Amino acid sequence: MRIRQVTITRFRGIEHLRFEPGPRTVILGPNNAGKSTVLEALDLLLHHGIGGQRPGPQEADYFRRDPLAGFEIEAVLGGLPTSFQAEVHQHLEGWREDQVQVVPEPDGEGITPIVRVRARATSDLDLLHEFAKPESEGARFGPARRLDVGWVFDGRTRDPSRQLAFYQGGLLDRIFADADLGPALAQSGRPPGFAGEAPEV
Repeated sequence: MRIRQVTITRFRGIEHLRFEPGPRTVILGPNNAGKSTVLEALDLLLHHGIGGQRPGPQEADYFRRDPLAGFEIEAVLGGLPTSFQAEVHQHLEGWREDQVQVVPEPDGEGITPIVRVRARATSDLDLLHEFAKPESEGARFGPARRLDVGWVFDGRTRDPSRQLAFYQGGLLDRIFADADLGPALAQSGRPPGFAGEAPEV
């Protein structure tokens, strides 16, 4: 599958953003520009939650920390396998590549089938996964269908507990960059020239 379009509304520091990723997309920008926010928004939408439920929305996830207006993350998914299309046939729409837009019918000249999905957070800090086609009337975009999407996002680098581990480029690596760790490594049984990852502290 391929994400054809992403729309993020009132999520964290993003009031409104819409863009069309290509087959390979690089997100560049300075610190606090919103790069990670875009990826975490997609993770909130597409993570299946099987085997490790994602935490629900918090006040900080809402634009200006105001839950009253909610927030919404929507994606247009194309390149749908035939088996997936069969499972979601009532939610299918079309994508017209030359005009970069969604059209009502999933077939026709220059049109490929797509499905629109969204994660919608309410003012009560609930998160609803839905199909976004108007005729779908908010039908649930459940974990099994999200698993079919095959989304993978490794957000561990933003996990505060990871900052307390020795790994290249991590907080402890930077703090101890000029320190002589030879005695500590010798005491741990590791050779002084050990270049591998040290155990978590």
